[in-house]
Parts: sequence; C-alpha cells; structure tokens
Amino acid sequence: MHEAIVSISELDFKYKDTKIFDKISLSINNNSWNTLIGDNSGKSTLLELINKGNKNIIYNNPVNNTKKIKIVLLTQYYRFKKTKVLSEFDQYNSIVGTPNFKYVTKLLGLIDNNDILNQKIANLDVADRQILALAVALYRIPNLIMLDNALSYVDRNRKNKVFKILKGYKKVNKTTIINVSTDPEDLLLSDRIIIMNKGKIVFSGGKQQVLENEKIFKKNNLIRPFIVELSSKLKYYELTEGIYTNEDKLVNDIWK
Repeated sequence: MHEAIVSISELDFKYKDTKIFDKISLSINNNSWNTLIGDNSGKSTLLELINKGNKNIIYNNPVNNTKKIKIVLLTQYYRFKKTKVLSEFDQYNSIVGTPNFKYVTKLLGLIDNNDILNQKIANLDVADRQILALAVALYRIPNLIMLDNALSYVDRNRKNKVFKILKGYKKVNKTTIINVSTDPEDLLLSDRIIIMNKGKIVFSGGKQQVLENEKIFKKNNLIRPFIVELSSKLKYYELTEGIYTNEDKLVNDIWK
C-alpha cells in the first residue's frame, strides 16, 4: 500500500470574490508521477497552495516523519536567485559526488554550452533556463517536485531526454512528481492522471484507466496522446484489441 506524501481534505479557496475550489479532496502517493490536466481549472493555484501550505493540506515526509518535506515548485518562468549558473547551485547545501549529481550533470549536458557553469543565467534562452531550473531542483534533493508547464519551451526531443533523466532520478530517490501540462504526450509518463474542470476533480485514476476513457476527454475538451488516439481508431476497425500507450508495443503487435 502506497503512503500519501500530500493529503488534501475538503479544500476551499477564494481569490477575491471568485471561488476557485469548493471542498476538493486529493491524495498524492509518495514516489508517484502524477499529471494534472484541464483548462482554466485551478491547477496552478492548487500547486501554489501545496507549496505554501494550507490548513486543509497535510504533509508526510516518507524518509523522516519528524521533518518537513522539501518541495520545489517550478513554473514556466522560474525566478533564479543568483545571476550566474554556478552561484545558483552554490547557494544550496547538497552532497556533491553522490549518485544524485550524475542526473544534474546529464541535464546540464542538454544545454548547448560547453562552459555552462560559468555562464550568466540571463544569457540563456527560455528553454535552457527551464532545463537549468530542473537541474537546480534535483541538486536540492526534494521529496516533491511540482512542474507547472515548467518545460513548455523545451523541444520534444530534448524534453523526452529530460523526462528520462527525471524518471531515473525519481526511481533512485523515491521522489514524487506532480506535473501540470498542456502537452498530451506528457500523460504517457504518468502513474496517475487527474482531470480538473472549474476547480473540481472530475476524474482521476491510473494511466491506462483514464486514457481509455475517451468520453471524459471529449467532455472536457482535452486531447489524448497520439498513440492512444491511433490505437483507438485501429481498435474501432478491429485491427487491435485494446488501447496502447507504448508505440513499440503497438508496432510489434500489429506486425506479429
């Protein structure tokens, strides 16, 4: 049984006179990858509340329950505290030389700059700054990483590499991921998909369960990943027996 790292119970929240949440409840399991989707649904607000704290949100440190969990929230335009890349890392006390550092190095390797540590952050383009922000986050060894469209400017090829690195880091460190994204392809990485609409959680479940529910996507004006839509059409014409979330498996099964 998985233990919840964050438990939200009957959360109410208003911004000025606008009600954002009306008694929503949600648990996020430790060492899980969760993707939140849904237009104008309060996703960013929810991440902000988890980051800042709220009386209706309970946290559980999976490593040491006497300590607060370490949370990092990354946004599209993350605000760095220092002007140089190396200084941004140096401000945090982390254990350099552990296996964790190899993931940081791999991320920095995706930035096309041979002397990245000595660069000014302002000289990097937005995509590179987004990758850098995640590298700094991993360096801090958080229990929970929340991504609010935090890789939106990174091209698909590099984004796939970033997520592969993050997946390896998560496995080693038992880190929990909450990813808010408008990119349907990001859903394929999820352990759990949470669909929100107008401040409510309208559907939540495991990746396969949610992606097979075509009606809930149409009802909420959402798009499923390409491989899911493709296999759904192939199933309609009785060319496959189910919905696929893995391209290689679909190809292998078709060409058996």
